[in-house]
Amino acid sequence: MDNVIWASEKIELGNISVVSDRDHEKFPPGSYPHPHFHSYWEIKFFTLPESGTKTCCLIAPGIIHLGSPAELMNTAVVISLQQPYLVISDFSNNRPECTLPFDNVDDLCPGGTVKLVEKISKLVSNQNNLPDKERLVNALLECFLSAVNTVAIATRNRKVKAFSLPDKAIRYIERNYYHPDLSVEQVASELGVSAGHLANMFKDEGLETVRQYIVRVRMENAHDLLRTGRYLVKEVAGMTGWNCQFYFTNSFRKYFGYSPSQVPCEPITKYTGGM
Repeated sequence: MDNVIWASEKIELGNISVVSDRDHEKFPPGSYPHPHFHSYWEIKFFTLPESGTKTCCLIAPGIIHLGSPAELMNTAVVISLQQPYLVISDFSNNRPECTLPFDNVDDLCPGGTVKLVEKISKLVSNQNNLPDKERLVNALLECFLSAVNTVAIATRNRKVKAFSLPDKAIRYIERNYYHPDLSVEQVASELGVSAGHLANMFKDEGLETVRQYIVRVRMENAHDLLRTGRYLVKEVAGMTGWNCQFYFTNSFRKYFGYSPSQVPCEPITKYTGGM
C-alpha cells in the first residue's frame, strides 16, 4: 500500500490522465494489445522506460481502453476497485497480489464523493480543451487515492478473512477475460494450484465450472459492447477474448438464444456504482 501512495506523490501534474472512451481509436489496430473494458474503476501507475518519468491513468467503468505493453506492465502498480474488494497488483516488484475487502461504495467515499468523481471523470474524458483540465484530473486522482487509503486504514483495524481460491479465481478472470489465451489451466497456475484442484474447489462451493464462468464473463461483456451500437461483431469478439468471429457468434447464440446482430442498441446503465 505504501508504495502506491509514494508513487502518486512523485507524479507531475501533467503526467496524470483520464482515459477517454475514444482514446483507443487513435492507435492503429495491433499497435497495442487487447482493447477491452471493465465494470469497475482502475488506476495504473507506470514508470516510462526511456525517461524514468512516473505517470498514471485513471480508467472509469465501461471505458474501452488498450492493454499495456509488457515493458510498461513490468513497471506498473495497478489498483482495481472490484466491489466488494480493492485489489492492488504490484508488477514492478513481483509482489503477491493484495486484496482488501470493503462493504459498499459509501464506505469508501461517504457524502456523495463518488458521484462527484464520476461527474469529473466524464467531464475530463469528453472535453479535451476543458479549462483547468489538469487541476480537475489531479483532484480526481486525489479523490480516488483517498478512497483507497480509507479502505487500507479500515482493513488494518479489523480482522480480514482469508479469501477462498474460487473467489481469487473469479477476480482474476474478471480482470483478464479479454486475453484470448485465458484458460482454466492458466487461472489455476496463477493461483499456484492444479486445474483439477481448482475445479474441485468450485464444485465444493456449489459454483459453475471455471470454464463456464470464463464464458459467462466474456458473453456478458460482449453483450454490453454490442448494445452500444458502436462496434462490429468482429471487433466485439476480439475485445472479449475470442479469436474467431464464427465461433464467437455460435457461442453467443447458444448462450443468449439469439445472434449478436440481434442485440438492440440502448444506453448501458449498469455502471452506476461509482468507484
